[in-house]
Amino acid sequence: MKEINNFFKNIEKSVNISSNRFTLFTLIIVFLFLLRSAGYFQPYFPVGVNFIMIVALILGVVILGFRSNVIFLVTLVFWVFAGMIKLLRIEVWAERTGLYAFESLIVGVVLFLYETVRFWKK
Repeated sequence: MKEINNFFKNIEKSVNISSNRFTLFTLIIVFLFLLRSAGYFQPYFPVGVNFIMIVALILGVVILGFRSNVIFLVTLVFWVFAGMIKLLRIEVWAERTGLYAFESLIVGVVLFLYETVRFWKK
């Protein structure tokens, strides 16, 4: 009985830590979209959706602890979604989603190389 209680306490502690990280991640992304809609940094540095996507992928690695396999799964989801949109003949959104797929692929490859080098140093 004691083991079960410890198990549930560990799960509760893990969920609290994960929810705090996810809340921070969400607040940063919402803040970036608010900056984009308000036009901050507009003449010097346009905060676009592509920039927000790259920041979201990097924050996913840093804050949420995503590994390369999760980033590759995100890439696969973007590619499938881009293919479905292409079949519906919505060319503009298909191209944009394809760009997101390649951005996430680059982040995934860089993260994979980092994980591999870190593993081989041990």
